[in-house]
Amino acid sequence: MGKGEPMKVIILESAEKDVCMIREFLSEYGKKPTENFRTAVNQFYKNISRTPEMYPVYELNKNFRAAVLIYKYIAFYQINEAGNKITVHHVLHGKRNIPNVLK
Repeated sequence: MGKGEPMKVIILESAEKDVCMIREFLSEYGKKPTENFRTAVNQFYKNISRTPEMYPVYELNKNFRAAVLIYKYIAFYQINEAGNKITVHHVLHGKRNIPNVLK
């Protein structure tokens, strides 16, 4: 970090499934919520690639950082400085039982 080069963002299958399910759910409310969510997720990926520590460590599981996105969704990720990569594990709604999912 700090070299000016963006870190590689790796999106695990679990996070991809989360995002697909969220987009499907939001599509019931029209096109705009889905577009807004997609924009927020893409901006999140861009942010963490350039400034991975901008989001705080998740208090209930210090292995993850947590970024609050639009519509109360939270993205959970880990930084691997040695590998110059960031791994996104899940994107969950804040009302979910998050500690159980992140075990």
